[in-house]
Amino acid sequence: MSALAQKLPPELLPEALTAVRAIQDEDFRANALSALAQKLPEVLPEALAAARAIQDKDCAKALNALAEKLPPELLAEGLVTARAIQHEYYRANALSALAEKLPVSFARSPCCCQGDST
Repeated sequence: MSALAQKLPPELLPEALTAVRAIQDEDFRANALSALAQKLPEVLPEALAAARAIQDKDCAKALNALAEKLPPELLAEGLVTARAIQHEYYRANALSALAEKLPVSFARSPCCCQGDST
């Protein structure tokens, strides 16, 4: 899907987005949204929400695809999503991808490094 999204002319992007939103499988939809986000940054929040709705391995895969595209205002949400992954390997994988995008000031923030208090 990534290769196809890169080749789509701008006039076909709305139609492609409609088709992607109709995908029933959460994993495929999350990956397709991630691919379209390169050309349609406005779908990043939707792609992140789709990643949140899928299981560990596929969620980590979607977060890895999204990590380089996420703007600073969505990084915290991406981290929360990654921290919710149950499987340690996939959680670490997703967190590593997101960590590369973090500004130094964010990494020093207590909310970033502490566990949940609930």
